[in-house]
Amino acid sequence: MKVLYIGRELQRKICDGGSYVSLKNREMLLGLYGKNNVTILEIPKVSAYRHLINILLRRGYGYTARIKYLLKGISKENFDFCFVDGTHYGRYVDDLAKTGCKVIVFCHNVEYDYYTIKYRIQRSFANLLMKEYIYFNERLAVSHAHTVITLNERDAIGIKRYYKRYPELLLPISYSPIPENKLLSCSIANPYILFVGAGQIANIEGITWFIKHVSRHLNISLCVAGACCTSLEKWCFPNEYPNVVLKGFVDNLDELYINASAVICPIFSGSGMKTKTIEALRYGKRIFGTVEAFEGIEADFREIGGLCNSSEDYVSGILNMKQTTFNKYSYEVFMKSYSDNIVHEKFNRFVNNANNGLRVNH
Repeated sequence: MKVLYIGRELQRKICDGGSYVSLKNREMLLGLYGKNNVTILEIPKVSAYRHLINILLRRGYGYTARIKYLLKGISKENFDFCFVDGTHYGRYVDDLAKTGCKVIVFCHNVEYDYYTIKYRIQRSFANLLMKEYIYFNERLAVSHAHTVITLNERDAIGIKRYYKRYPELLLPISYSPIPENKLLSCSIANPYILFVGAGQIANIEGITWFIKHVSRHLNISLCVAGACCTSLEKWCFPNEYPNVVLKGFVDNLDELYINASAVICPIFSGSGMKTKTIEALRYGKRIFGTVEAFEGIEADFREIGGLCNSSEDYVSGILNMKQTTFNKYSYEVFMKSYSDNIVHEKFNRFVNNANNGLRVNH
């Protein structure tokens, strides 16, 4: 099969969940159909001025004359389908669909919901413009796609609510599995719980709340890793929060995850699924998280760790947890539903199902 992939240009270091999912989508297509059969068109980040012009003129996200030229040439090729990685690219989906190309649109979340929340928190005119621009593009993408994919049921319902179309496929986030023998329980002299988060609003909001309302009541250290630490360093001082350790950006998280007694996910807002939750399951971690953190996860949360929506829930759950670093139930949930081979095969079966009409005989 010949496949065209359209998505944003990725940085060398993947530091956020959205970039990780985009990378995994590329890897999935390359793994299933081979690098010689997958054409990748990256949409580079444009200047603030160009971005504003695109918003005002309602052009495609990242639009430039070069992108227009490349798309015009690519659209003449005979692809089995085009995989558009995100609903920001509604204009491009519309243009491709007019050529007869079958387009799969992958929804990272309900972008209109995401930007509505962002505007509600920051109340900037730029976010208001972006919110309306995203709605315009997301509506086009969903309306003109041959197939729409969401990460979970909640997002599928959101897409249906705004755009009157229920997605054809639910495809969750995945990771490559780690052999169980590398994750088995070990004895740690100084046990700790772990939070990993990029510098996004929901991460900063959640871990700030946890440090201020929960950490003081724990008899275990909290280790925080990721770009969210930049914000925390401004107020989270060792003399005030002695059991909080800010690691900052960490190149390789393996050791931090494997040796952690548990992972916390105090996330209260957002859309889509949380890569941090799937990542913690991958390492066989006990997880204490909110409803939002577990969105899209099908499992017994009590066996994973605990569903916590108040400071009391977190304190009680963490103080009473088993002092081991490996939770077999979490690992089994990951292997059953969120490992690469399971998710990739689900996508491949969908594409090859004659009823979905994606195959084209050249």
